Amino acid sequence: MFADNPIYKIAFQNNFVTLYTLVDFTTFHKSREIHMQAQERYSKCGISKEVLEAICSKAITMCNKVAGTDELRTNMAVLWNNILARINHPLEELCAIRMGAIACFLEGEQPDKVEMVWTNKKVDLAIEHPDLYAFFLDLGIAFTPTYNALLRGLNVEDYLNNRKEMIKGLTLQPTHKSE
Repeated sequence: MFADNPIYKIAFQNNFVTLYTLVDFTTFHKSREIHMQAQERYSKCGISKEVLEAICSKAITMCNKVAGTDELRTNMAVLWNNILARINHPLEELCAIRMGAIACFLEGEQPDKVEMVWTNKKVDLAIEHPDLYAFFLDLGIAFTPTYNALLRGLNVEDYLNNRKEMIKGLTLQPTHKSE
């Protein structure tokens, strides 16, 4: 479907996968543009609906438990600081990987619509193949204006590693009470 069509070109190829993209990036189908814009909004926000729901659910559960006021305050501060850190440092690797996956096609995929099953398959392939992961990361950064604005003069890898460590430091650790 893509190999013999002059409007597509090979974007990436290794021994396991061949990905195609448009020769002219300005001609993505409107539905694909909409998904790319949605991915850009997620990149700006720094937190997915699922992560936000998980943090909020954890906060509600903690508030409903009978716990010491000091422990509750500390735990709530950790959760709220986690959300604020994501908002203030919005970009994460997965945003770029998903954007790169949306911008490319696997043989059999419909270029005029984006289906999560195909996007997830491409992300899974990227996790299995470091060269594809690096390709999606670079392509995703190129297609995500938020990266370009935020990362001016910064090393992408350093930013992403620092963000990951900061978020990891803002997760609740299980408390072990002494008997």
